[in-house]
Amino acid sequence: MNFYQNLSPIKDFSNVSQISSFSEAPKDWYVLITDIKDSTKAVNQGRYKDVNLIGAACITCALNCSDISEIPFIFGGDGATLLIPPDKVSLVLEELQALKIVALKNFQLELRVGYIQIEKLYIHNS
Repeated sequence: MNFYQNLSPIKDFSNVSQISSFSEAPKDWYVLITDIKDSTKAVNQGRYKDVNLIGAACITCALNCSDISEIPFIFGGDGATLLIPPDKVSLVLEELQALKIVALKNFQLELRVGYIQIEKLYIHNS
């Protein structure tokens, strides 16, 4: 369960693309991806703050369901990619479902959420 906490930091940025800098994620964890449908259109309409707010809220939902040091994530502006431990995935998905409702009702933005267990990605790529 301490996958993220036990990662070794990369101390020299020039090593960031070296294969030795990567660690295999646990097979029972999940990749969770969120995205706001038609976010480019909304940004072009001057709604970038709304898009960024909902995109960042996806991360906040996940972090609120766990210890902040458990969840690695990347913010994409209109969503996020996260690694979720198996014991947190149901709760995170439940929170994101509530966020989807808020995004649509209050901001007229459609939040999409997808997830897959890492083991299935390994099987698919072999």
